[in-house]
Parts: sequence; structure tokens; C-alpha cells
Amino acid sequence: MAREVEIKFRLRGRAEPERRLRALGATYAGTVLEQNTLFDREDRDLARDDRALRVRIARSIEDPARSRSTLTWKGRRRAGPLKDREEHETEITSPAALRSILAELG
Repeated sequence: MAREVEIKFRLRGRAEPERRLRALGATYAGTVLEQNTLFDREDRDLARDDRALRVRIARSIEDPARSRSTLTWKGRRRAGPLKDREEHETEITSPAALRSILAELG
């Protein structure tokens, strides 16, 4: 079973975090634009139960060959200070076709 564990922080600016990342050896890898489409049942059962089914298209600005699309299932969050949940993800080759299939399924 795959898990996603996430924590987010509010930053007061980019300069200091970028300086620290460079000091650790991090380098700029490029800009990615994401388009996320969430799917749910008509009764919004997934959202109400804190689950999600998402199609994500991630387009690389500098290198289109690095663009990719994925289908992701996110289970319920576990209690606690971190965002911790079951997650399954697979790459897809035709986001438009998959969105049509999911729409037909309701």
C-alpha cells in the first residue's frame, strides 16, 4: 500500500528558503503547470468522506518531453498533525480519454 505524508508551511518570502535549498545543493529543475480535475459521485460521496479521484496533467514549460499525466486515488486522511493517507497513482497516456470514461461511469 502506498502512502502520502505531507505537511505544508506558510512562508513569508522565497529568498531565504531558496538560499537554504541552494546551500544543500538543490538546483532549479524547471517550471511545471498543473491542471487537476477531481471526480466524484453525484452525491459528492468521495469529498464528504475525505477521499479523492484525480486526473492531473503536469506540463513542463522548458521541456515538453518531461510532461506527464496521472490518475490518482487518495484515501481518507489519518488523524494527526500531518496529512497522511493511502495513495495510489498511475501514469496515463490520454487524459482526455480517461476523463470521458470516468464521466460515462458517473
